[in-house]
Amino acid sequence: MRKFSYKSKYIFLIAVALLVAIVFLTLLTDTPTAYADSTYDVVFPSSGYFQAEHPTLIAANADYLFIYDATQNLLYSRSNTAVGTKVFPAALNDATQLFAVGNKAFFVTGAGYFSIDVTSNNAVLQAVNLPTPDDITYITTDGTYLYAVSSWGYVTIYDADFNAALGQNNVRNLALTGDHVLLGNSDVLYIFNTKYGDTLYTVLNLGNGESNEHVVNMNAQAASIGDDAIIFVSVGGQIAVLDKQTGASLLASEIQPDAFSSYGRNLFTIKDDVVNIYTLSQDNTSLTLASSLRMTGNDAKHFDLPLAIEKMSGKFAIADSRNNRIAYYDASSELLSAFALESSPHALAHDGDVLYIAVENQILKLTGIYLEQRYDVTDVIDLAYLDKLYILKADGIYTLASGEIGKLFDVQNPLAISAAFQGSNVFVLTDDEIIVIDKNGNKLPTSLTGNFAGAKALSVDYGGNPVVAYENKIEVYTNQIASLSLKNTVNIDGDLRTTLNSCALDWSTLYFTTNESFVGKVTLDVETQELYPDAGGQGEAIFVFPYSFKKATDLTTAYILPFDKRKEGISFASDETYIVFEGANAPDGYWLAYNAGYVFFVPQNAFENAATQALSGEYVSTKE
Repeated sequence: MRKFSYKSKYIFLIAVALLVAIVFLTLLTDTPTAYADSTYDVVFPSSGYFQAEHPTLIAANADYLFIYDATQNLLYSRSNTAVGTKVFPAALNDATQLFAVGNKAFFVTGAGYFSIDVTSNNAVLQAVNLPTPDDITYITTDGTYLYAVSSWGYVTIYDADFNAALGQNNVRNLALTGDHVLLGNSDVLYIFNTKYGDTLYTVLNLGNGESNEHVVNMNAQAASIGDDAIIFVSVGGQIAVLDKQTGASLLASEIQPDAFSSYGRNLFTIKDDVVNIYTLSQDNTSLTLASSLRMTGNDAKHFDLPLAIEKMSGKFAIADSRNNRIAYYDASSELLSAFALESSPHALAHDGDVLYIAVENQILKLTGIYLEQRYDVTDVIDLAYLDKLYILKADGIYTLASGEIGKLFDVQNPLAISAAFQGSNVFVLTDDEIIVIDKNGNKLPTSLTGNFAGAKALSVDYGGNPVVAYENKIEVYTNQIASLSLKNTVNIDGDLRTTLNSCALDWSTLYFTTNESFVGKVTLDVETQELYPDAGGQGEAIFVFPYSFKKATDLTTAYILPFDKRKEGISFASDETYIVFEGANAPDGYWLAYNAGYVFFVPQNAFENAATQALSGEYVSTKE
């Protein structure tokens, strides 16, 4: 803390004091504004993303890919005409089959048939009545029509609205009797059944009643439609490609999916909770893995539970916790790089190119690709860097200075810690308060109270206004020094399920990580650096009101920095003497005071008159 002995230091500040006061009063009279719900953007992974943790059933047609997760009771829908994945609640008991019929997902369950129209964002399950045949034993689809078959040899073809179509309503054909595996294509059926000990492949044209039988002698467990020339069949658990007209084998692959579907020359499979897409070559000689659609991974295209995010040097550092690594990305489709760790990271802070990483029982200091230091510390909740590293633990706030970790003070129910870009204070979020700490380690006597229970993360905009993040919403506050005012609330609405767990504010864009293993962003109505004038170049000083000297009677707080008007403060030490501008335009009960190159508003009742003495001795001026 600096005392004031040389009057030459006072003069240059006078001209700006009135401007500061006017701006401060303007800020205090801001009116909270309403803010609409915002649809966030997924920034990483940038494509090929869906959130099924344990995909169970899969179905595809020309327009859609459907994935059902029975453990989540959710249906995921991807369209080839839109970006992103839609999610629909689908609480079903023992769903055994899923089909894509036009724009509907069709389920076969032990309790009956159900569908969801995926063109509606808010669609819910609808019961479906298939009146014929009387005893349906087999259902299939070609992506456009649904085929309901009875082992007694009856079939009805339904359209996407589940009305009888193509004139085929409860018609009978002997080729459909008994147990079989079949496919449909308009009014033509492709049937695998057994006759006289031989496995036959029959092409049945329901329109003219003609059929062609071919002996294939293969044990087909399931089949899925391909293009005009081929079909995909599960034979002995492995995928084979057959000629559509004769049933002749064209390709026997080693793909053994847990579930599969197809359309055209694309094969969609579920294997070990991963959805894979294979493409059949034009000469029918190979199935090539084209892509894997999954929520998590350890490659350059996925995260696995990212728990913290920091913006540093034009890129983002991500605590990719289950992959035990720090991942770096710059909004590209793949990660820039990754740094492997021995254990799981869960909190980050940075000082330029130095990254501090909280892992179990330690904080790591990473400079570039070099792990420089390990500090033994337990129960770290969050990290922030200002002039030094601040460590939030369950029992309070600590700092790392000169290689030593020391405690500042106790905190009850801490949740998160943050600092504004180029700011002067650290903000600590608790269940019912935001605590403000200046660079001297003093807790400022502010009253930033509220109900923050359940909050997951904290950011602070350039103006010193807190941004409190919850699992599914963002609250932007106006810091009014003695209180908080809720400026707006942004609900995190999007096609994907989102459970926010950390965030980082970059100008007006809030980047956040999620339990669903993606990074999203949303634009907020916050104060940014461009709203504030440069603190330098103050011009010629002009005296516009008198000043006096006051002594702080106790540790007190100066509330507003002068030139940039940011709502951050500093503690004034007791028994120190400061210059005070009593005639300045300040809020009731406050004076304007000078300290350490800044002008602040200070409470009048925290200061008393100080006796001044004439200087004695000889002095040399170092500046004009």
